Order: sequence, then C-alpha cells, then structure tokens
Amino acid sequence: MNDPMMELPLVINSLMATDSTYIDQLPIREYFTEDVEFRHPLVVVNSDANSRENMLSLYKFSKGLTWSNRIEVHQVWFHEAKKIGLVQFTQHIQPLLFPYLNVTMKTIAQLEFRLTKDGRKWLISRLEDVIPNEDLLNAVIPHSRPFVNYFKALGGLAAVGVGSIFEKVGWC
Repeated sequence: MNDPMMELPLVINSLMATDSTYIDQLPIREYFTEDVEFRHPLVVVNSDANSRENMLSLYKFSKGLTWSNRIEVHQVWFHEAKKIGLVQFTQHIQPLLFPYLNVTMKTIAQLEFRLTKDGRKWLISRLEDVIPNEDLLNAVIPHSRPFVNYFKALGGLAAVGVGSIFEKVGWC
C-alpha cells in the first residue's frame, strides 16, 4: 500500500464483501506479508512461511458460509511511526444456513505493518479482528443478542454488588 489511510477500506471490502463464494486473491498477495499472522475470536493463523496462503484458504472458507457480506467502513486510523493501524467497520452478513436473516457484526481490525525492502510500500504483517461477544454469538445463533446482553447486565450487577460488599468489609 502506498497510502494505508486511503487503501485500507478498499482492502477490507475486497477481502470480505461479496455476493458469491469467489474471492479475489490479489489483495491478500499484494497487501499482506508472506508470514502474516491473523487472529480472530474463532480462528488463528500463526505466522510462518505459508501463513499468507493459509489466510487465503481461511477467507475462501468464510465466503462459503455466507450468501453475502456487505461491509460498511466507519473509521480508519494509521500511525506511520508506530507502524500500526485500526479499521472500524460493520459487517452485514446473510448466513448460508439462514438466508432470510441479515446479521450485523461490529468489528475492529487491528493491523501491524512492515515496509517493503525498498521502503516504498506498506504490507500488513499482523491482523487481529476484535468482535463483541454478543455480535459474534448472534452470527452463530440468530436473535441471541438480547439474551447475551441480559446476562452481561446481570454479571455487571453482580460485580457491582460484590464490589460494594468488598468495600464495606474493607477488602478494597
């Protein structure tokens, strides 16, 4: 990439947004290092000599699980000196098993970059997707988001209650 701020939304879209199982292999081969590391809440591709090809297979698998996946990019951030970036986006997924559903999944992609040997282009060397639990579970079990949020709220209330008891007995 010459300008990650401008090109990252295009890379994210070309990797994920499609209405078919076809994946354009060019973005992975053009924008990622051969030893790229990929982390997702459900899968990991560790950095090695073949990890870029493994990541390509993973994206093909992912495409095969959806009828469509539309991407809406909200924010892009890149810090040239630290060689890191973030992309905040929402996926609008139509799962293969539930084609009548449209599932939304908020995602933050954390990226690390390396310059090519000639120092002219940026390549992604590490990609980590951060997805809220309720969105991830909702993609697997449709309509589960309210239940997850309910149990998270109960957990919050319990933690506040126990925390106030700790405070009263002088624990904290």
